[in-house]
Amino acid sequence: MKIFRLLLFFLPLSNSLFAQWELHDCGVSTPKFGVLQLVAVGGNIAWGSMFDVSGADRTTHEFTRTADGGFTWSAGNVTPAASNYVWACLAAVGADTAFALFNDDTAATGGALYRTFDGGLSWSQLTGFSPQSSPHIVYFFTSTDGIVVCDPVNNHFQIFSTTDAGNTWDLVPDNSLPDPLAGETTINASFDARGGKFYFGTNKGRMYDTQNKGQNWDVNQIPGFTTNIDKILAPDNKTLILRQYDKSSGEYTFKRTQDGGSSWDDLNPNGPFYSQNICKVPNTDHTLVSVGWDENIAVGSSYSITSGDGWIPIDTGVAHTSAAFFDNAHGWSGGIVADDSTGGMFRFSGYYFATGITQVTPPSVFTLTPNPASVNFILNSNTVDHETGELKVTDVSGKLIFNKMISISSGEAIDVDVSSWSNGIYFVQYCNNAGNKVEKIVVSH
Repeated sequence: MKIFRLLLFFLPLSNSLFAQWELHDCGVSTPKFGVLQLVAVGGNIAWGSMFDVSGADRTTHEFTRTADGGFTWSAGNVTPAASNYVWACLAAVGADTAFALFNDDTAATGGALYRTFDGGLSWSQLTGFSPQSSPHIVYFFTSTDGIVVCDPVNNHFQIFSTTDAGNTWDLVPDNSLPDPLAGETTINASFDARGGKFYFGTNKGRMYDTQNKGQNWDVNQIPGFTTNIDKILAPDNKTLILRQYDKSSGEYTFKRTQDGGSSWDDLNPNGPFYSQNICKVPNTDHTLVSVGWDENIAVGSSYSITSGDGWIPIDTGVAHTSAAFFDNAHGWSGGIVADDSTGGMFRFSGYYFATGITQVTPPSVFTLTPNPASVNFILNSNTVDHETGELKVTDVSGKLIFNKMISISSGEAIDVDVSSWSNGIYFVQYCNNAGNKVEKIVVSH
């Protein structure tokens, strides 16, 4: 057996977190602002809108964006938005082009849609869009084809569509969608899309859906739901996961269908599930990520590879306000800007198993001996020859102790010197393109 001696030293890198999250500055300098909605546009491109988590109810029109995979973020302000407008929904189609939808926080009607072509340096109001009610959702299927969903007017939801990137908008005919119930409205950013399919929820426990980019609509009353459907996930063509939020009780409940909506079951998650925000991971089978930030509910993040049945922890006690993934290796989580105006964004640095790959190499298998260790431990590899991946070691607080790309072969081992480490528990994680494995090591001198 070949043994490679590897000396590990404590590094002053407090901006990294155990299990795939790396902390970065979001570009917004206002303390206690969090990321409200994240939109993943590409492997290197994402946009986010901001909100106040301090309880002071400070209105903001701020946003942030990255074009380098989330290592750096640039913040800005949708300056034309009126002072009484609040974020309703954000859409983006590239590093330079995005759409910001606001509604009136002081009235049941009113709002505006703004567009940028220069990465948020300047915004202009789209005058061809003129809702008579409160707008709540904007989404673009392509760089040119998009829709906006507004509350009902004259007993019909107002839904606008565009095929020229928002220059002109057409109102979907009333006879193309079912009538709303009395008092029925939609909810800010309560939607999901897959291909030409699009779904949005209402405050009456119903879900509208279209199969052709909004030209024709159906509606379904979700069994057991009677109030706000404020979250919809469409991980695949047959699976839908809906969340109902009961304002009177403050409770979240979840329903899931795996047959395209013919039947619905209660979703009863096992493990550390964070109900405040969940997202799907594209290019995977059944992988979801959940995050939470409210200490009165639960704070941390986790993931599921079973469409929400079982959940595996990523971190605990770390506030995550939102999350979005472009594929199995590129994702981001919104955080909260610290009192010293730092932080506020996390970059995903691991991998989830991807689908549609001809041959998938399993993640590295290794053992750690001795455990507990006092002077050193041996990482024994049982993997394919010359597999390259990332080796991380973190302590229980999430502080990154070591981070290095290594190449190991089956039968080889790495000798890790721990003589200078403090007594305690550490996590050794190895990630490659197929997945990751984590083992715990105890250091006791």
